Amino acid sequence: MTMAGMPTKTPEVFNAVKACAQARKTVTYGEIGKEVGLSPRIVSTRLYAIWQWCEGKHPHLNVIVVNSRTRRPGLGYTPNGHPLTESEFQTMKERVFSHNWDSVRFPGT
Repeated sequence: MTMAGMPTKTPEVFNAVKACAQARKTVTYGEIGKEVGLSPRIVSTRLYAIWQWCEGKHPHLNVIVVNSRTRRPGLGYTPNGHPLTESEFQTMKERVFSHNWDSVRFPGT
């Protein structure tokens, strides 16, 4: 993915979510939005760009960004062609938490 086609503040969203992964905690769309100055409703477009960038290189970092009510990723996150089962969510979340993010740099950071 090129920087030219990337939504604004995607690197900032990446860094905020990466920090949560390193702390082994989930984070809500609202918390990320507040931290980077975006509406929670448009955080998902940045997460989609992050998902595409991570594909095949790193665990899907965006899986730890959750709805404040359900504490699960949004229904639009369907890496297996369907919303995640609880087991899939837990497995993917643990992969994110266990990954060494220290040297991972998103384009533009």
